[in-house]
Amino acid sequence: MIQKLLGLKRPVFNFWYYPLEKILETDAPINLNKSKVMIGNSGFKTNNHLDVFKRLSELKIKNKEIFSPVSYGDQKYISAIREKALIPGNTFAFMEDFMSLQDYQNVLDDVQVAILNTRRQQAVGNIIALIYAGAKVFISERSTFFHYLKRNKIKVFSYEKDLLSHHFDTAFSQKEIEYNRTILTKIFSSETLKKELKKSVEEVFSDLKKK
Repeated sequence: MIQKLLGLKRPVFNFWYYPLEKILETDAPINLNKSKVMIGNSGFKTNNHLDVFKRLSELKIKNKEIFSPVSYGDQKYISAIREKALIPGNTFAFMEDFMSLQDYQNVLDDVQVAILNTRRQQAVGNIIALIYAGAKVFISERSTFFHYLKRNKIKVFSYEKDLLSHHFDTAFSQKEIEYNRTILTKIFSSETLKKELKKSVEEVFSDLKKK
């Protein structure tokens, strides 16, 4: 839109409207006693729930408390996956009610493994909050956000290649969580985002002066 309005061609305009401080409490203590498994972030088919259910059943995951947030989405799809939400040897629940951001953060803080099998850029706020809280997050390699996180050296996992049973046995260590937190703070803090936006705007003005 900016290129069209100003008649400019730029490969990238750095802009992010949701800084880390707005997504979560950046000074929250690290919880190492994690146990839950989260699948998807909403009741839309782009979460590919059935594929994840089948994959976990094949991995023979046992004795886990598994849940899927479906407080919004396609009600027909939610009804359809509800009938097939069975992963033998585990408890399963759909989280259907809206809750405050703080209450939702408390839920995410107890997630050991989060599986976001979305092929497009989706659930970005959830992914950032989960990584910051210390979850092992598995994202489809078809998602551009997966590759963005990998380029920035975030410890995140491929749904296609890395989702193996041993990941459900242990949670991240404090050192691993602190490592991810440091990088997230560096790239998503309000201070960093303001600098990047200022730089982008100044580059646009510079290009306009050259026209």
